[in-house]
Amino acid sequence: MADESFLSWAYAGVNNTLAGNGGLDCVLALPPLQRALETILFTAIGLLEIYVAYPHIRLQATPVVPSTMHRTGRRLLIAFMCLTFGIELGFKFATRQMIWILNPCHIVTMIQVHWVTLFST
Repeated sequence: MADESFLSWAYAGVNNTLAGNGGLDCVLALPPLQRALETILFTAIGLLEIYVAYPHIRLQATPVVPSTMHRTGRRLLIAFMCLTFGIELGFKFATRQMIWILNPCHIVTMIQVHWVTLFST
């Protein structure tokens, strides 16, 4: 245990010998020029999207919550989302793969849980 780093609990369960899970083959899969060009291209596209969208963003005084879903339905939805997400977190901790919790699907789930709890009345 002494040779492990402080944050090894977050990534120690990742098998780097599998394709796509890291390791030297994953790092060397793309040439540096292609990585640089893709980084520049997609950063430029993202900045352009922000530039075009920003003037059209308007904040509303009150949150818009669909009136078709009753309070009980929202509470059940949030309970099931939290239960599912908790099981996912438990699995990630048990297999020492917490690094995967930063995947976009997990981030969106956290945002949705926060959004529903923040604006449920």
